[in-house]
Amino acid sequence: MKNFLHLLVAVVLTASAAQAGPLFDDYLNPVRPGPGTGQGNTTASTEPGKGIGQTFTLPGKVSEVYRIGVRPVYDTWDSGESVTLTLYEDERKSSKLGDYTIDSSTSRVQQYVIGDGSHFRQSGDRVLFFQLRTPTKGRTRFYFELTSSGGDGKVSFQAFSNDVYPDGKALSASDVADLSFECHIKPIADREANLRKYFTERLDLSRPELAAVKKAVEQADWERAIAETVKHFHGRMELWKEWQSVMHVQPDPNADTTTADLILKGMVLHADTGKPIPWRKESWWAPEIPDAKMPNHGIKPSPYLWDFDRVLAAAYTATGKPEYARAAIEIRIQWILDNPNPKLIYASPEFPYHHELWNDRTAAARMPGHADLVYARLYNFDGWTNDEKLIFFSFFEDNARWVYQCKSGGNWLATAAESALDFGINFPEWKISGACRNWGATALLQVSREGVRGDGTCVEGSIKYHAMVARRLLSLFKYCLDGTVTLDNAAYEDLVRTLNGMYDHMAHTLQPDSYVVMCGDSWYENYAEAPSFSKSDILDTAGLLRRLQERSDAVSARLISLFSPECKEAINSWKSGTPVPEPLVDVLVGELNRLLESEDLYTPEAWKNVHLRKRTARALREHRVTADETAFLNRWLIEDAFPREIAKAYKKGELYQAGTLLKRPDIIWVASRGEEGTPPSPVSKVYPEAGYFIMRSDFGNHNPDYRDSRQLFIHNGGWFGSHGHWDLTSINLYAYGRTLIIDPGQYDYKPPEGIDVYWTSNIHSMLVCDGQDVKREPGPSRWMSNAVIDWFDGRHYGYNHLGDIEYVRRRVAFIKPDYFLVDDSAKTTKNANWTQVWNLTDPNSQFDPLTGNITTRHIDGANVVILNQDYAGLAVQEAPGITAAEKYAKTKIFRLTRRTSNPRFQTLLYPY
Repeated sequence: MKNFLHLLVAVVLTASAAQAGPLFDDYLNPVRPGPGTGQGNTTASTEPGKGIGQTFTLPGKVSEVYRIGVRPVYDTWDSGESVTLTLYEDERKSSKLGDYTIDSSTSRVQQYVIGDGSHFRQSGDRVLFFQLRTPTKGRTRFYFELTSSGGDGKVSFQAFSNDVYPDGKALSASDVADLSFECHIKPIADREANLRKYFTERLDLSRPELAAVKKAVEQADWERAIAETVKHFHGRMELWKEWQSVMHVQPDPNADTTTADLILKGMVLHADTGKPIPWRKESWWAPEIPDAKMPNHGIKPSPYLWDFDRVLAAAYTATGKPEYARAAIEIRIQWILDNPNPKLIYASPEFPYHHELWNDRTAAARMPGHADLVYARLYNFDGWTNDEKLIFFSFFEDNARWVYQCKSGGNWLATAAESALDFGINFPEWKISGACRNWGATALLQVSREGVRGDGTCVEGSIKYHAMVARRLLSLFKYCLDGTVTLDNAAYEDLVRTLNGMYDHMAHTLQPDSYVVMCGDSWYENYAEAPSFSKSDILDTAGLLRRLQERSDAVSARLISLFSPECKEAINSWKSGTPVPEPLVDVLVGELNRLLESEDLYTPEAWKNVHLRKRTARALREHRVTADETAFLNRWLIEDAFPREIAKAYKKGELYQAGTLLKRPDIIWVASRGEEGTPPSPVSKVYPEAGYFIMRSDFGNHNPDYRDSRQLFIHNGGWFGSHGHWDLTSINLYAYGRTLIIDPGQYDYKPPEGIDVYWTSNIHSMLVCDGQDVKREPGPSRWMSNAVIDWFDGRHYGYNHLGDIEYVRRRVAFIKPDYFLVDDSAKTTKNANWTQVWNLTDPNSQFDPLTGNITTRHIDGANVVILNQDYAGLAVQEAPGITAAEKYAKTKIFRLTRRTSNPRFQTLLYPY
């Protein structure tokens, strides 16, 4: 592969400013491929005290040698060895122009892929770049030499036995005509042309808000044009308002700046061990860590998104130390200078690039993604230059130009389309914004049509991905309602129909405790509400402040006693009848959020005169395992004490908003746990195209407590993509406030020792043959539901590949409202180990060998007993499990096995 651009090597910012002139000029003159050879056909090696080198020739009008890349043979590069690349004026080495040294610990880089940015193939080509940024000063002929030190002094690099590069030759290496190398360059810049092109072709100067920029451009006053553009974006407070609470330094003596300090020292964390390892910003943006579980994601913070920036900016907010802010800015600017958008550099349908650095999903997450938080944290840092700020803002548009009209599919296209839509709406100053908005809306709707079945379910076979698609469409729907986006009637009706189906599914898969059933790649999400406070939650700010000032009731007095001195002073200094200043609201909301973490907010004396809702009273009685449970309890306690002043948390929840916008009182009922709306009908629900079967006792209208409903979820459907699990006919059971039989959801790809991977069949509650995974071959399912019983009869062909197994069958009867009968069998002549698997949320669950029963032993609340009709001769294995749910971090898996050619397991599930 010849003449390609390595997108990773960084440049020390202070050096680039000194060598390359004004920083923004440097950005407008991106690094690009110069002379090179592609991959070699032999090798050449350094020897102790002896290097290998190559002469090369640059084309005319080149201003600098940016970096030179070679292709190491990594097996020859021992630990502790370093390689230095030195650039000379010529092979006589009479004038040294620059050098750079790389140690073995930071020498591994990822391979390039070849493609169009959306579709690609592996190249196997790994190029290690040595940063130089050496001005050419009009020279075109150069010589570089590689030398090594430490270890045995021998490191091999790819080379050529034949002459493939006529404009230079290898030296000091016998039987080698050329070294395999790539040189990246910067041309001599036309500053005036570059600046004019930027301001007239990228920014939309016809917009009234850019009038001052336009005037400066017309006068060719480029410094003023830069300053006015920065002033405009900096002043758009609506872009940063979400993070106003962190826009000023807030010293926190307990802040953990460990990772930020490591970055300042040139270290990062190993992604698996958490131990510090060397890192260098000069040329190591796509590192490969061979001993990591995922070598391309082997360091933390991740270099692909905004992770470095966020860590350093947070350290600045917590300490006020300028070195953190400077490092955040310099690292980001350096990333941008070293990794220009490959689509803009290459004028070809296919090109080389590092997939982790530039892909449709990653670029979408940088436009701006978490950049708004980073900018907000550094908003008042006076060390930002205008050049740096404008590069920062321009980087959003660089990523938009990558994403626009990308050719990915599925979730990647949906992510890209959503980001393009949001960019087009939120950043109208760019000329590409209108096209991004229109393409994003169209592509988002299109990919949703392709990715959502007629029953409203996502084809991915993953609860998490279903929700991601639904949220994107809900965002598009909101844009349509407020007139930001216009769709034709057919497209709009299709959008509404799709949203109704998707949120209907989300409402029914929500367990009665408001956490979703995990199935496929999933997290234990709460669609109904989040405990945190925002300013919009305060319905009557003045009324709330008056109650707190007067301490007229026990709860107000209790809250004031727990507030910080600064908050108390701010509340007491406010005069009733005057407008409430925004800073006071920010302080108040911050204190309320802090109290959510309190383990002792509640006292019986303070809340004795408060009418507590059922959910609040129950939460007080229950054992709290997670921080979320404590936060929800404290939120509900505060809501109940201030019903006129503070909104219910569920009213800002995703499900409630969707129900309101779609005018679905049944969805609102689920979102509010029966406090508003009307109960869904039917109660039990089938999504036949996806193969989701949901048996449910009620929606709280027949129970003293909404959370006491019983729900059993069965999956027997196919899926598209890679996010479904091998879980055909598997079961999840919830009852009386707790998940009892659980799908593991999505945890680490490489789990701890002794834990199975999360997608395998033998950790799902289903019938398994010989410990093998089922294939993606669901069969027919029959369903019947009435007031007395729900009936499921499903088959799958997932074990046909094992031979002599026609199908596996599971029948489930829900005898309403209390218990479930499960009958597992298979039509087979294969004598095999057939295993009925149960994954239980209680790690202390027990098997009784005398009765064959399995029982959970949760210390409070719900449990389940699993009664096996014919347990004689069963081999019982108990194994530890984990899940994606913090509340159920550890589980116990029971595997009941019988070797037979006529498998039959008849089981009673009795929750109580």
